[in-house]
Amino acid sequence: MKFFVGIFSLLISFNLAAQDYFPDFRRKNESLLKVGEKDVRADIVTFSLKGVEENIHQEKLPKLPVTAYDQLSIQYEGTNIPYMLVTSNTIKVKVTTDFFDSTKRKIMKSSGHVVKINNRPFYGSYGVMPVTYVKEVLVMINKDTIAIPPSAYNDLFNMKFAYTDKQGVERTQSGVFLSADRRKIYIYIFCKDDKGSYEVTWVIQDKQYLRRVLDYDVLQ
Repeated sequence: MKFFVGIFSLLISFNLAAQDYFPDFRRKNESLLKVGEKDVRADIVTFSLKGVEENIHQEKLPKLPVTAYDQLSIQYEGTNIPYMLVTSNTIKVKVTTDFFDSTKRKIMKSSGHVVKINNRPFYGSYGVMPVTYVKEVLVMINKDTIAIPPSAYNDLFNMKFAYTDKQGVERTQSGVFLSADRRKIYIYIFCKDDKGSYEVTWVIQDKQYLRRVLDYDVLQ
Protein backbone atom coordinates (compact mmCIF):
# COMPACT_ATOMS: atom_id res chain seq x y z
CA MET A 1 0.00 0.00 0.00
CA LYS A 2 2.80 2.40 0.90
CA PHE A 3 4.40 1.62 -2.45
CA PHE A 4 1.31 2.76 -4.39
CA VAL A 5 0.95 5.86 -2.22
CA GLY A 6 4.57 6.72 -2.97
CA ILE A 7 4.07 6.26 -6.71
CA PHE A 8 0.90 8.37 -6.61
CA SER A 9 2.67 11.19 -4.75
CA LEU A 10 5.55 11.06 -7.24
CA LEU A 11 3.15 11.34 -10.18
CA ILE A 12 1.43 14.34 -8.59
CA SER A 13 4.78 16.06 -8.00
CA PHE A 14 5.86 15.38 -11.57
CA ASN A 15 2.58 16.74 -12.94
CA LEU A 16 2.84 19.93 -10.86
CA ALA A 17 6.45 20.45 -11.99
CA ALA A 18 5.42 19.99 -15.62
CA GLN A 19 2.65 22.56 -15.21
CA ASP A 20 5.07 25.06 -13.69
CA TYR A 21 7.57 24.75 -16.57
CA PHE A 22 7.42 27.35 -19.33
CA PRO A 23 9.93 28.28 -22.06
CA ASP A 24 12.32 31.20 -21.63
CA PHE A 25 12.65 33.13 -24.90
CA ARG A 26 14.83 35.89 -23.46
CA ARG A 27 18.19 36.40 -25.16
CA LYS A 28 21.68 37.17 -23.95
CA ASN A 29 22.99 38.65 -27.22
CA GLU A 30 22.87 42.18 -25.75
CA SER A 31 24.70 41.23 -22.57
CA LEU A 32 27.71 43.20 -21.36
CA LEU A 33 29.76 40.07 -22.00
CA LYS A 34 28.88 40.38 -25.71
CA VAL A 35 29.90 44.04 -26.09
CA GLY A 36 32.70 44.32 -28.64
CA GLU A 37 33.45 48.04 -28.29
CA LYS A 38 36.26 48.05 -25.75
CA ASP A 39 35.77 51.67 -24.69
CA VAL A 40 32.04 51.19 -24.11
CA ARG A 41 32.59 48.02 -22.13
CA ALA A 42 35.35 49.60 -20.04
CA ASP A 43 33.00 52.44 -19.11
CA ILE A 44 29.97 50.28 -18.31
CA VAL A 45 31.85 47.98 -15.94
CA THR A 46 32.44 50.97 -13.66
CA PHE A 47 28.75 51.20 -12.73
CA SER A 48 26.90 48.02 -13.77
CA LEU A 49 26.38 44.97 -11.56
CA LYS A 50 27.22 42.61 -14.41
CA GLY A 51 30.62 44.26 -14.77
CA VAL A 52 31.58 44.23 -11.10
CA GLU A 53 34.18 41.47 -11.61
CA GLU A 54 35.88 43.44 -14.40
CA ASN A 55 35.83 46.72 -12.49
CA ILE A 56 39.27 46.55 -10.91
CA HIS A 57 40.95 49.84 -9.94
CA GLN A 58 38.90 51.80 -12.47
CA GLU A 59 37.75 55.30 -11.63
CA LYS A 60 34.03 55.96 -11.43
CA LEU A 61 32.51 58.08 -14.18
CA PRO A 62 30.93 61.45 -13.37
CA LYS A 63 27.14 61.38 -13.40
CA LEU A 64 24.17 63.71 -13.56
CA PRO A 65 22.14 64.45 -10.42
CA VAL A 66 18.55 63.26 -9.99
CA THR A 67 16.24 66.28 -10.25
CA ALA A 68 12.82 64.59 -10.08
CA TYR A 69 11.56 61.16 -9.09
CA ASP A 70 8.28 59.32 -8.51
CA GLN A 71 7.01 55.78 -8.97
CA LEU A 72 6.50 56.21 -12.72
CA SER A 73 9.43 58.39 -13.79
CA ILE A 74 12.91 59.59 -12.99
CA GLN A 75 14.70 62.67 -14.32
CA TYR A 76 18.36 63.68 -14.41
CA GLU A 77 19.69 67.07 -15.37
CA GLY A 78 23.06 68.78 -15.33
CA THR A 79 24.36 72.16 -16.49
CA ASN A 80 27.83 73.30 -17.55
CA ILE A 81 28.59 69.74 -18.68
CA PRO A 82 31.56 69.29 -21.05
CA TYR A 83 30.39 67.17 -23.99
CA MET A 84 32.00 66.75 -27.40
CA LEU A 85 33.63 70.05 -28.43
CA VAL A 86 31.40 72.24 -26.27
CA THR A 87 32.63 72.87 -22.73
CA SER A 88 29.28 73.93 -21.28
CA ASN A 89 26.13 71.93 -22.05
CA THR A 90 22.79 71.33 -20.41
CA ILE A 91 21.91 67.63 -20.50
CA LYS A 92 18.50 66.33 -19.48
CA VAL A 93 17.35 62.71 -19.35
CA LYS A 94 13.90 61.49 -18.36
CA VAL A 95 12.63 57.90 -18.31
CA THR A 96 8.85 57.61 -18.07
CA THR A 97 6.72 54.53 -17.45
CA ASP A 98 2.96 54.04 -17.44
CA PHE A 99 0.43 51.40 -16.48
CA PHE A 100 0.24 48.36 -18.74
CA ASP A 101 -2.99 47.49 -20.58
CA SER A 102 -2.94 43.89 -21.77
CA THR A 103 -5.96 44.45 -24.04
CA LYS A 104 -3.82 46.64 -26.28
CA ARG A 105 -1.03 44.08 -26.67
CA LYS A 106 -0.69 40.64 -28.19
CA ILE A 107 0.01 38.31 -25.27
CA MET A 108 1.55 34.87 -25.77
CA LYS A 109 1.26 32.42 -22.88
CA SER A 110 2.63 28.98 -22.09
CA SER A 111 1.16 26.93 -19.22
CA GLY A 112 -0.50 30.10 -17.98
CA HIS A 113 2.73 32.12 -17.97
CA VAL A 114 3.34 35.19 -20.14
CA VAL A 115 6.34 34.46 -22.40
CA LYS A 116 6.02 37.04 -25.21
CA ILE A 117 4.42 40.44 -25.65
CA ASN A 118 3.79 41.64 -29.21
CA ASN A 119 5.77 38.63 -30.48
CA ARG A 120 8.87 39.63 -28.48
CA PRO A 121 10.40 38.11 -25.35
CA PHE A 122 10.30 40.66 -22.56
CA TYR A 123 12.24 41.66 -19.46
CA GLY A 124 10.85 42.38 -16.01
CA SER A 125 8.99 39.72 -13.96
CA TYR A 126 9.23 37.24 -16.84
CA GLY A 127 6.29 34.87 -16.92
CA VAL A 128 3.94 37.31 -15.16
CA MET A 129 1.58 39.85 -16.69
CA PRO A 130 3.32 43.26 -16.39
CA VAL A 131 1.98 46.12 -14.32
CA THR A 132 3.91 48.93 -16.05
CA TYR A 133 5.75 49.51 -19.32
CA VAL A 134 8.38 52.01 -20.47
CA LYS A 135 6.54 54.82 -22.25
CA GLU A 136 9.43 57.09 -23.24
CA VAL A 137 13.16 57.70 -22.89
CA LEU A 138 13.79 61.41 -23.42
CA VAL A 139 17.32 62.75 -23.95
CA MET A 140 18.01 66.44 -24.56
CA ILE A 141 21.40 68.07 -25.07
CA ASN A 142 20.83 71.81 -24.95
CA LYS A 143 17.93 72.24 -27.40
CA ASP A 144 18.60 69.06 -29.37
CA THR A 145 16.44 66.00 -28.73
CA ILE A 146 18.23 62.68 -29.22
CA ALA A 147 15.92 60.11 -30.79
CA ILE A 148 15.76 56.84 -28.86
CA PRO A 149 13.97 54.19 -30.96
CA PRO A 150 10.99 52.49 -29.27
CA SER A 151 12.59 49.11 -30.02
CA ALA A 152 15.25 50.03 -27.44
CA TYR A 153 12.72 50.01 -24.61
CA ASN A 154 9.34 48.55 -25.66
CA ASP A 155 10.25 45.09 -24.35
CA LEU A 156 11.07 46.39 -20.86
CA PHE A 157 8.41 46.13 -18.16
CA ASN A 158 7.88 46.63 -14.43
CA MET A 159 10.80 49.05 -14.38
CA LYS A 160 11.59 50.30 -10.88
CA PHE A 161 13.94 53.22 -10.37
CA ALA A 162 14.64 52.57 -6.69
CA TYR A 163 14.49 49.77 -4.15
CA THR A 164 14.29 49.46 -0.38
CA ASP A 165 17.24 47.84 1.38
CA LYS A 166 17.12 45.59 4.46
CA GLN A 167 17.23 48.64 6.73
CA GLY A 168 14.16 50.11 5.04
CA VAL A 169 16.13 52.83 3.25
CA GLU A 170 15.15 53.67 -0.33
CA ARG A 171 18.13 53.51 -2.66
CA THR A 172 18.88 53.65 -6.37
CA GLN A 173 21.67 52.06 -8.36
CA SER A 174 20.58 53.81 -11.55
CA GLY A 175 22.23 56.88 -13.05
CA VAL A 176 23.29 58.86 -16.10
CA PHE A 177 27.05 58.64 -16.56
CA LEU A 178 29.44 60.65 -18.75
CA SER A 179 32.48 59.17 -20.47
CA ALA A 180 35.94 60.61 -19.98
CA ASP A 181 36.37 61.18 -23.74
CA ARG A 182 33.32 63.52 -23.67
CA ARG A 183 31.65 61.60 -26.50
CA LYS A 184 29.31 59.17 -24.73
CA ILE A 185 26.37 59.32 -22.33
CA TYR A 186 25.26 56.16 -20.52
CA ILE A 187 21.69 55.95 -19.23
CA TYR A 188 21.71 53.09 -16.74
CA ILE A 189 18.66 51.63 -15.01
CA PHE A 190 18.89 48.80 -12.50
CA CYS A 191 15.51 47.25 -11.82
CA LYS A 192 15.46 45.13 -8.67
CA ASP A 193 12.60 42.66 -8.66
CA ASP A 194 11.92 39.55 -6.60
CA LYS A 195 10.79 37.79 -9.77
CA GLY A 196 13.91 38.64 -11.77
CA SER A 197 16.06 41.76 -11.72
CA TYR A 198 17.49 43.30 -14.87
CA GLU A 199 19.75 46.18 -15.85
CA VAL A 200 19.78 48.16 -19.07
CA THR A 201 22.18 50.79 -20.38
CA TRP A 202 21.29 53.00 -23.32
CA VAL A 203 24.41 54.39 -24.98
CA ILE A 204 24.47 57.80 -26.67
CA GLN A 205 27.55 58.68 -28.71
CA ASP A 206 28.18 61.98 -30.51
CA LYS A 207 24.53 62.99 -30.03
CA GLN A 208 23.22 59.78 -31.60
CA TYR A 209 21.75 56.62 -30.12
CA LEU A 210 24.37 53.87 -30.43
CA ARG A 211 23.00 50.75 -28.75
CA ARG A 212 21.74 49.23 -25.54
CA VAL A 213 23.33 46.74 -23.18
CA LEU A 214 20.94 44.43 -21.34
CA ASP A 215 21.41 41.76 -18.69
CA TYR A 216 18.75 39.95 -16.70
CA ASP A 217 18.67 37.82 -13.53
CA VAL A 218 21.79 39.72 -12.47
CA LEU A 219 21.32 38.96 -8.77
CA GLN A 220 20.60 35.25 -9.15
